[in-house]
Amino acid sequence: MKRGTALLRRWGEKLKKHTPTLGILFVAMVVTVGGIALVFRSDFRRWPEFQPTDSLTPQVVCHYERDYGWRTGDLIPVEIFLKQQPGTVVDMHSLAVEGDFDIIGNPEIVTRDRKDGSRLILLRFKIQSLSVGKKLSLRMNMLWRDQSTGADKSISIPAFEPYTSPTWDGRDLIQDGSAAYDQGNHLWLNCAYLFGGAFGAGLFFYLSRRLKIAAVEAKSRAFQTRREIARGEFDRAWAAIASGDLNVEHYKSIARCLRKLFHIESKSLREIDFELGSGHPYRQQTLAILGLCGRVMYQKKALSRGEHLALKEAFDQIAPPPEQAAG
Repeated sequence: MKRGTALLRRWGEKLKKHTPTLGILFVAMVVTVGGIALVFRSDFRRWPEFQPTDSLTPQVVCHYERDYGWRTGDLIPVEIFLKQQPGTVVDMHSLAVEGDFDIIGNPEIVTRDRKDGSRLILLRFKIQSLSVGKKLSLRMNMLWRDQSTGADKSISIPAFEPYTSPTWDGRDLIQDGSAAYDQGNHLWLNCAYLFGGAFGAGLFFYLSRRLKIAAVEAKSRAFQTRREIARGEFDRAWAAIASGDLNVEHYKSIARCLRKLFHIESKSLREIDFELGSGHPYRQQTLAILGLCGRVMYQKKALSRGEHLALKEAFDQIAPPPEQAAG
């Protein structure tokens, strides 16, 4: 239980140290997603280029997916672009239709004001026809007002006359033009997704690698610090033993500093051997030191000169003396 608590505490400290790095990663992901959402939001599209004119009549451009191949009951998307001239107001709720189609739902309205006082208006809606025929018709008009005179006038929207056919438009006239598929914004959107995903993945793996390296370096520095502390505690205990003071407390100090160095909590040598594992670099030295100290502490036996030298040699291999480490 204590070992698990200590492990969680150490991981918490490591995570706290790398909070700025994780914050940068989070901000980068938010900026990437936000940028894609800003550029490709629903009202973003290329507005048509309206030609300069001295007339106050609003300019109109209509966009339809195609003018053929629609079936009875299909929902057809329509986009109407208007340029409201300075000094005029377009009544955006005066759209009237006649012919074979009805407007389905409420139109979506997007406006964009320009520095010259004009306003760009986008009406986006869907139409539907339940009529049966080879060719259908839609005519629309809207009202606009000249603010200088207060007079209301009508503007006609270009008519929409699609051909209905299960396969093709039914016309003998062959239309010229490129037959290539128009990707529109989908190509750029997919490229942005791919770029954003690749950038995010690369940034994630880079920061993950840096985090692992930093964790290994921090663990190495912590071990070096613990080893220096253990070396100091051992030297103090060994100085007393070398001077002839064989008090059991000195052997307890050696065993204690070694346990703190490797976070050993098990009691018996068999449990310690299992806890360290066969891959531990100082497993044999640790077992030898704790075994020799245990003979003094628990069996009340005195160590011979050779055993004392073996104890010091084993500890020197784990934590070399400063002069040996410098050499």
